[in-house]
Amino acid sequence: MTPPFDDKAVTRGFKKFALVGDLVDIPTSGLIASRQEVANHRDRVQKTIDALLDAVTWIRANRVESVRMIADKFKITSAEAERTYETYVSMFNKDGRLPPKVARGYLDLLRQERPVPADLDSKKLVDFSMLPGGK
Repeated sequence: MTPPFDDKAVTRGFKKFALVGDLVDIPTSGLIASRQEVANHRDRVQKTIDALLDAVTWIRANRVESVRMIADKFKITSAEAERTYETYVSMFNKDGRLPPKVARGYLDLLRQERPVPADLDSKKLVDFSMLPGGK
């Protein structure tokens, strides 16, 4: 289950096993855009990235307000919202970059399901040029 529903289930007596990202090296959140979208609407993509990073920064800096907003939005208790906040914060990295190990793990998982060339470099799947410090 995804947050906050996993924490609501805990309140009802279920056990929280783990997040999928804790079990295998795969992305648990992210922003995806096609090359065409980036090429044709670069400004809009940049504004989206900036807004997302600003939101993550705000969430980290405003725990009490974030927890209240989570509780209000999802109609859950403060305790459930606290646990959900912790889960969300653990899913968001600070700079928006996908760690290489996670990209490789995702490719390895995809290879179990479909033909993915063995020589496909995971670095070709990401573009950090629009992130702060853009490499």
